[in-house]
Amino acid sequence: MSQEIEPLKSLEAVLSWQPSSTTELARSSIELSRSFSRRGDAPKTLVCHDMKGGYRNDRFVAGCDEDGYRFYHWQYLDMFVYFSHNLVTIPPPCWTNAAHTHGVQVLGTFITEWNDGKKICSEFLQSSRDYRGLANKMVEIMKYYGFDGWLINIENVIEEDKVSHLREFVAYLTQRCHSEVMGSKVIWYDSVTRSGELKWQDQLNEENKMFFDACDGIFLNYNWDESKLQNSYNMADSKRVHDVFVGVDVFGRGCPGGGGYNSCEAMMKIRQANLSAAIFAQGWVYETQGVENFTRNEDRFWQLLHDYCSTPTFTSPLLCTSFCQGEGQKYFCKGKVVKDHPWYNLSLQQLQPTFNLQGQRSDVKSLEFTASDGYLGGGCLLLRGKVEKEALWFNLFQLDAPVSTALYVSITSKWEPDNIQPILKLTLSKGDNSRVLYLEEEEGGEAGRKQLKTKDVYVRVKTNIEKVSIRPHEEDTRVYNSQNMNKWKTRCFRVEETQVCGWTLQAVSVGISARDKELNSVCLYLGQIQILTKPPSNPSSGVQKLTCSHLNQEEDDSGGDHSYSLQWQDAGCSYHVQYYNVYQMAADTVLVGQSLPPSCVLSLSRSHDSELCVQTVMTDGSVVPLTDCPSCSLPC
Repeated sequence: MSQEIEPLKSLEAVLSWQPSSTTELARSSIELSRSFSRRGDAPKTLVCHDMKGGYRNDRFVAGCDEDGYRFYHWQYLDMFVYFSHNLVTIPPPCWTNAAHTHGVQVLGTFITEWNDGKKICSEFLQSSRDYRGLANKMVEIMKYYGFDGWLINIENVIEEDKVSHLREFVAYLTQRCHSEVMGSKVIWYDSVTRSGELKWQDQLNEENKMFFDACDGIFLNYNWDESKLQNSYNMADSKRVHDVFVGVDVFGRGCPGGGGYNSCEAMMKIRQANLSAAIFAQGWVYETQGVENFTRNEDRFWQLLHDYCSTPTFTSPLLCTSFCQGEGQKYFCKGKVVKDHPWYNLSLQQLQPTFNLQGQRSDVKSLEFTASDGYLGGGCLLLRGKVEKEALWFNLFQLDAPVSTALYVSITSKWEPDNIQPILKLTLSKGDNSRVLYLEEEEGGEAGRKQLKTKDVYVRVKTNIEKVSIRPHEEDTRVYNSQNMNKWKTRCFRVEETQVCGWTLQAVSVGISARDKELNSVCLYLGQIQILTKPPSNPSSGVQKLTCSHLNQEEDDSGGDHSYSLQWQDAGCSYHVQYYNVYQMAADTVLVGQSLPPSCVLSLSRSHDSELCVQTVMTDGSVVPLTDCPSCSLPC
């Protein structure tokens, strides 16, 4: 048995919805990150995720042991809408968790369609009491599950005497969302007109502006042309032009450019009109281009859109990621394979690079995600290329993060051949001055000739650019490498307060240098990067009061799996918990589940000799050793 999240398919189901023990596990666990800064005056990008009716393998709250569609180009998005053709679409928590990690808002969908939709609208638009009751319940649902607003999609005729109530419903819902969840959004889909007619306008005009004025934005239908873009721009108040989201159907269907990889043509026209974009069904890549080549095709699709999407900057100097995309063919923990079959759980997705792909791939180098190896999660970054006279560089994170304390930085990697080494580069600024920190194994390598020596730091000043080479800190490095497996090596560096305090961290890059100075083929697996404000240590378990109970006492002893409810409490340790691994420990130790909240439902074969053990994975990338984790017996 696995906990699943489901849509609400009827008005009765929405109005009678109440929190319960069965809904508790389906709540998102990660709040919207405030560590990303986006230009307020730039056009926005919304993605509307409509894939095969929705609620595929993403419906499993604790993930599943199969492949599934993943999204990881969050740096291009402002909003993510989870869409299905059900009355109320509640986003699965894995999508909300992954999006929130990257500072992206998530919207659910309220949709009515055709004759059944007309009946539903007629019912809830009878009076202000009715539509306010529905709006209040929708706000309650949004707040409970932890997402950030609604797409309102009315695709049926509205009785003319109820159109004013529909507008008031949208306005009231928007006001209530704003009052309950800071920054929440309500977006109207271009379908019904001011007369109640179902007639897509493909532009903002007098026919649909009353709904646009009642909420936070409008999602225009896809069959527009450049004159309609100009009309939309003219119709919107100058302060609200970026609240007009012009539809781009990746499946084509009358959209300029024809969709697919040519969606960039529609995006170019939209940006030339200085309007926002709503990309519909971006899963086209996964659905039509072959799952086996998904990563390469997905990267191609978004690289074509790069010039038309503004990217955020990361505003916190605290940065920890193993680059896991929330699925894998194996699950790795400290480099060791602890699950040797496919898994899918987007809630476990780690922070993805914020730099665009432009410049990261060329004839001499490439950067891509690989599931063939990993340090923590389902894979890692694979950096390959040719090293000539200078190091081969890859940009990973774009930041604007003021630093006020010393930094404890680490890089975990493995490489081929042996005569290369990774370099972690931190670029900082202060006014017109720049400082580049090279965190590297060898003395004075990338920073240049040693002109000034102060302990482990070598400095060379050239105009207003200061270059500093910092050696690994042996004690911290030993703490990490004592737990690493399969040739993964961690190098830890202590960057003194005098080196960074008062400066602003602007970029994090990784380089590959070669002792022989020229190699035609090098390969670096990048497993984890950490930038912390305190030194690493061995964490204690974040779990206490672990209990396990039968979920269904009527299950027989036929040898099939049994359903168990596992619960525990967060011990309130000084480290923040990222998620928990659950192991069944008998003759072999097997990873049987993973959870963000301190509870989960498991379907397991019953063994009188086995125990369940809960392991804590911290947000700083540290993992509690299994020998220090609490366990409990399976009930008989």
